[in-house]
Amino acid sequence: TREIAFFAVRELFYTLKLVPFAVRAARHRAALTLWGGRGRGRCGTGSLPQQQQQEAGAGSRAAATNLLPSLLAFTPLLPTNVFRHSTQSGKAERQEHIIRLQKNVAYGPGKRNLLDVYWPEASASGKAESGGAGGKRPVVLFVHGGVWSSGELWHYSAMGSDLAREGCVVVVSTYNFFPDALVGDQVADVNGALDWVLEHAESYGGCRSNVTMVGHSSGAHLSMMSLLTRALGARKPGAMPRSAVLMAGVYDIFRHYQYESHRGVNSLSAMARAMGGIGKMKEFSPAVLLSSDEDGGSAVVLKRTRSTSVGSAEAVRQEIREYEKERAKLKERLRAGVEEAHSQSSTHSSGSGGSSDNGAGAGDNFPQIHLFSGVHDDVVPHYWSSEFLEILQERGVDARSVVFDDAAHLDFIACFNRGEGNEKQNDVFNQIRSNLIDIIKSEQ
Repeated sequence: TREIAFFAVRELFYTLKLVPFAVRAARHRAALTLWGGRGRGRCGTGSLPQQQQQEAGAGSRAAATNLLPSLLAFTPLLPTNVFRHSTQSGKAERQEHIIRLQKNVAYGPGKRNLLDVYWPEASASGKAESGGAGGKRPVVLFVHGGVWSSGELWHYSAMGSDLAREGCVVVVSTYNFFPDALVGDQVADVNGALDWVLEHAESYGGCRSNVTMVGHSSGAHLSMMSLLTRALGARKPGAMPRSAVLMAGVYDIFRHYQYESHRGVNSLSAMARAMGGIGKMKEFSPAVLLSSDEDGGSAVVLKRTRSTSVGSAEAVRQEIREYEKERAKLKERLRAGVEEAHSQSSTHSSGSGGSSDNGAGAGDNFPQIHLFSGVHDDVVPHYWSSEFLEILQERGVDARSVVFDDAAHLDFIACFNRGEGNEKQNDVFNQIRSNLIDIIKSEQ
């Protein structure tokens, strides 16, 4: 009974947190259903008649009005397979983008081993969307978050269609959740999704050698664990993505557990349970695994002395209190506009490639890794990414970090909202989105 009550409260909490983002997804899906229908028939070209435009607006409002009951009942919205996405900038000519969507593709035997694939087919003129080298498009594999225990593919329809409009093949994947699966099983699921993408990318016009793995929150943790198993395991050559973007991720589970305790949410969070208990946290902490030498000790000396997962809980909590004091001061300076390091931009980056003697060239086995974090993220603080950046660089991994001064935790997935936020939000959203697209489209 206690377990049932725990999951009921947790699901309600995260459902309410996702309501603003899901409203946008509902509006988007309502429009897709009206424009594309439920069949596999191809949409026509040209502008929608005025009556259909009015129906699309009414459908969007109705979907938003009825969203909360659907969320609480865990009822998925209607699927669609083909839809037209329209954009218009000022008085510029309206552009039509035909996007294909293949839903609930199985990549493994598990109940939730499913993914949705979005890809651009052609513009209104009938010309194929531009691709990368050889005409093939960059590929994105997105691994969602949700405290290792929640999340649905349709939550990320706005992201999928937006990046497909930019000329990408986008694969949104999910995995088996706690309590039906523990983190070790989820890492295996993510590996399976990545194997599927590498095998099938070209079938959708994608470039197999230009795959970017993108993870958010717990999805960033699972993505990094997947990369670790591939880099340190016996995976066949070419089994890595070209790059990875890890947004607001957790990399040392024990330290983040103390942060959850600091916030008073550790009993509500599924994290410790999903790991299999406190004793298993080290096994699923990328920061610890990369910081340990053969004897299990620390092989990395950070610029700031810190306790590892084998340290005392109180020592970690004390460091967190110090970090939080520094973060509060930084927020105040940013609000006052006197932070010199951020006077020219609301983002700042660090990191470089290179190699290190630590880890016997282990960095050569990893793709380029980009860490995104936000100063206003109270769920997963930005200093976890700063710590992990040092560890990656000490291991010779080509790692970079971008800290977004005004970004909160959900901003990293809400940035595909079609400009529905306020002016300040849209500024943050545009920064995150543009940085991500630049990485996806870059050629190394």
